[in-house]
Amino acid sequence: MIYRSSISTLFKNINTNLSRLTWDISQLNNQVSTGKRVNKPSDDPSGGALILSMRTVLADVEQYNKNVALSDDWLKQSEAVLQSMKNIMEQANVQAEQMATDTYCEENMDVAGENIRGLIESLIKVGNTRVGDRYIFSGMKTEIIPFRMDLMIHDPLADQGNSLDFTGQVLSPPLELREYIPLDNIPPQTKSFMVEVTTSGGIGGNSLANLTIDPPGDHNAALFKAVATGTAGNAVQIRYVDPGAASQPLAVAVAGNQITVSLETDGAGNIISTAQEVIDAVNTDAASSALVTASPAPGNSANGLVADTGGFLALSGGLDGAAQFRVSEDGGQTWGPDDAFSAATVATNIWNTTLGHATLTTNLIGSNNDLQLTAGTSGTAGDDIEIEYVNPGPGYGPPTDVTVNGDTITVNLETNALGNIVATAQEVMTAINSDPAASALVTASLADAGAGGGGVVTAMNLTSLAGGNDDIIPADQGVQIFFTNDGSPLQAGDRFETEVSYYMGNGQDIYVNANRGAQTKINTTGEEALGAAGDTDNIIDTMVRLAFALEQHDVDKVSAELPHLDDALDKLAAQMARIGVRLTRNQFTYNVLEKTEISSMDRMSRTEDADITEVVSELQMKQLAYEATLASTAFITKLSLIDYIS
Repeated sequence: MIYRSSISTLFKNINTNLSRLTWDISQLNNQVSTGKRVNKPSDDPSGGALILSMRTVLADVEQYNKNVALSDDWLKQSEAVLQSMKNIMEQANVQAEQMATDTYCEENMDVAGENIRGLIESLIKVGNTRVGDRYIFSGMKTEIIPFRMDLMIHDPLADQGNSLDFTGQVLSPPLELREYIPLDNIPPQTKSFMVEVTTSGGIGGNSLANLTIDPPGDHNAALFKAVATGTAGNAVQIRYVDPGAASQPLAVAVAGNQITVSLETDGAGNIISTAQEVIDAVNTDAASSALVTASPAPGNSANGLVADTGGFLALSGGLDGAAQFRVSEDGGQTWGPDDAFSAATVATNIWNTTLGHATLTTNLIGSNNDLQLTAGTSGTAGDDIEIEYVNPGPGYGPPTDVTVNGDTITVNLETNALGNIVATAQEVMTAINSDPAASALVTASLADAGAGGGGVVTAMNLTSLAGGNDDIIPADQGVQIFFTNDGSPLQAGDRFETEVSYYMGNGQDIYVNANRGAQTKINTTGEEALGAAGDTDNIIDTMVRLAFALEQHDVDKVSAELPHLDDALDKLAAQMARIGVRLTRNQFTYNVLEKTEISSMDRMSRTEDADITEVVSELQMKQLAYEATLASTAFITKLSLIDYIS
């Protein structure tokens, strides 16, 4: 059987092929013009997914490069500022070394003091450098200028380890009232004031125990409050008594801290006393009004009849007195007296009490054997207390013991049969602290708490404690702490810290994403650069002390600052070294990102880009096919009616 294709079918096939060729030629022309094999996901679904993935990687790399560039800007600017600070400190060091030689007159020292004051201003000015509109040394508070020329009292902060019982707020005075007033005869210094609660209690002196008696019925509730602040809730009890069927007048009786209200009844034994009548009876009775005050409970007119309470009811709440505080000026290393401050008033001044404890550190040869001895009484003169370690000689068998003669403490060290001392620092500390006479004079502690005190000590001649006897110096004023009174107690051990410093920023670090799963720190905080409040290595404190010593023409105090100036230079150099490490790490990150970018672009190019030579060759073939198809179409259109009939 012969199959014939109709002319219409032939035309349809030709049109379909022409359309396909036209599409192919269009796509190939598009590839030639764009240089891309894949211009949309439908061109290559699997390849399109890879291209989209690589574009995401490249976008991430672009952002990471921006982040690392920002890090470079901050770090390089910080490095330049730290170098400027180091230059300033080198000038101060040169000035101090000159003035410490005792060869300059007072006028020279005055000029040097003015120079140091100028260097302090320069130090603070460069510390307030910005990148764009953000301060680089303010921690996370980049919008706040980091350093001031004057000391500032900061907001108090509650310690994270505090109990949750106190639900009030802890506040400082308003900013305009936070002037810090240092002493006239010592240089102003940054400080970290620490308040620690030593005796649990209330705030403001109005922690009253109370009881609301509200029998069933309307307008018969009465509120009883303890008269004495801090009265414990179970210390006062009250009851209403139904005396029975006989007609009885209203009466109040008190036995100890128990108040009994005998209610008035009629002849039939019904109680006819109202809440107001009970209130009046309690308040007019001398014995009961000494314990409580009575009033209508909120929302009650007190004209309703009351009922038998069925027994004694205890007042609830109340505290065992106002909280007591002690204060530290050095962040909790040393403390003033335990009962120096009270929360009996809402606002508590916590200016420094000038602790004045004489101390002695027995830095003996060896390791883990250093003890710090601190006078038990604030203000005790350093030469009032002496201490010695004695080697009793061969055969001294008893353990280390202590004898006290007046203010002299003698520690007899344990020895072996050869006369070698075997007593450790820990044993000496235990002997001193457990002896009543010695512990009344001093407390002994390890100079390095982490050392363990296992080192063997050696004999020591009579040595006096240093310092002390300065409690006559008036206290600097201005630091206050406010506890809002909401009835909740402060618990022993609760701590609240208030800094006095030149630094307004915080100690938080700023990080940026430098690569997937990797961050880099871009900032140096003001505390890292110049020291935290109260730190011994605070550079501004060092400069202020130096200026003060020069102005006082005190060569010895100028000399005493030379080691601190060296420490300041070392501190700044160390910060610059850390920044150098981060800049080097950034360069390594740039290299990694560049390799990632090249690799991703290569993978994307192999999938996305067209081979122009191959595409042009294929385009030529498609064009020939297209032209041939058009020629076939032209031939077919010449067919006559006879061709159809045949």
